Amino acid sequence: IQKRKPSGKGIFGVILGITGTFFLINQSQILSGDNTLIGVAAILFCVFCWALGMVIIKYFDLPKSPTQSAGMQMLSGGITLLIISFLSGEFTDFKMEEVPAQSWIAVAYLVVFGSAVAFTAYNYLLEKVTPEKVSTSAYVNPVIAVFLGWFFRNEPISAQTIFAGIIMITGVYFINSSK
Repeated sequence: IQKRKPSGKGIFGVILGITGTFFLINQSQILSGDNTLIGVAAILFCVFCWALGMVIIKYFDLPKSPTQSAGMQMLSGGITLLIISFLSGEFTDFKMEEVPAQSWIAVAYLVVFGSAVAFTAYNYLLEKVTPEKVSTSAYVNPVIAVFLGWFFRNEPISAQTIFAGIIMITGVYFINSSK
């Protein structure tokens, strides 16, 4: 992992990315459920853990193989989530036979591309570029997801969504243009 301090442009880009993400998720059609505050708290906790991990990972002796490192991290995360799911009672109403085939296909896609490929690339990048450049995936992925939702599922895109996307992509520009 490169140990250079981030530049002012890089920090500004990260702030823009976080701001754009805020505008993206701060829409009435997204924040409308009864458990919104619990979800937002969970997201903030995950972001905090991710940031903490980015800071302390340089102190650990990780495997040389990005694939092995990704696999170990995903396995430990998966086991943790299974334990939490079991303890919270999520398995009491789950019936495998009620899960539609389209959902299994989506899960398979996410396991291969959303986890194995993406997380391996993420770990590889952590060794090759600065953490703020690696963080750009957190700003690019939602923009791509919104576009894919619009293209394949005819999901509406609001003016606020476009505004948020522009802010996030501008943040990516500043991060990548910093020296």
